[in-house]
Amino acid sequence: MPTSNERELKYLYGALLPPKLPAGWSLGPEAAPITLEDTYLDADGQLAAAGWALRRRSDESGIIVFTLKHDATTDGALHRRTETEVVVSSADGGPEPTIPSEIRAIVGTVLGTDLVARLRPTVSLLQRRQAWGLTRQGQTVATMSIDQVSANGTHWTELEIELAASLPDREVEHLVTELRDELERSPQISISTETKPERASRRSV
Repeated sequence: MPTSNERELKYLYGALLPPKLPAGWSLGPEAAPITLEDTYLDADGQLAAAGWALRRRSDESGIIVFTLKHDATTDGALHRRTETEVVVSSADGGPEPTIPSEIRAIVGTVLGTDLVARLRPTVSLLQRRQAWGLTRQGQTVATMSIDQVSANGTHWTELEIELAASLPDREVEHLVTELRDELERSPQISISTETKPERASRRSV
């Protein structure tokens, strides 16, 4: 059950091709595009009110992953959070997978077993993702993705840059400064302070 601290720049994006990068940065080969189906679960908004989020994700490979997100902070385009992931099974046409016991235990310990029993799907998203590795002076330091998102009859595109988990916070701060100084000059890029499910929920109102 891997747990990681995510450091990610999030932007609304008005294009489908990669943006101009800072000097010394380069784009790696593009990974094969994938389609992601995300469903977020909550109990009458109580999970979100406590600053937590639970996502069930499947992709074209058939793998289903549950991700529990918490301790999230936002500083402009920079989003930080702790994520715990559990791979459940392949989507082979069998019954819909239940929330893994490991995640139930974490949520139950912090927020109560009653809340766990009431978790239900709330927001669903469909994403078409293009992704590239980013290198700086020959070292791979991040992954960049362009996500075309559909939810509740609305559509938008996001640009995300996730810094490598192995990088120390001081180096991340330096890299983030370089990226923001270049990216945020583009008229096609605007800071996103919302998560995807937050934006989908707001647009559905």
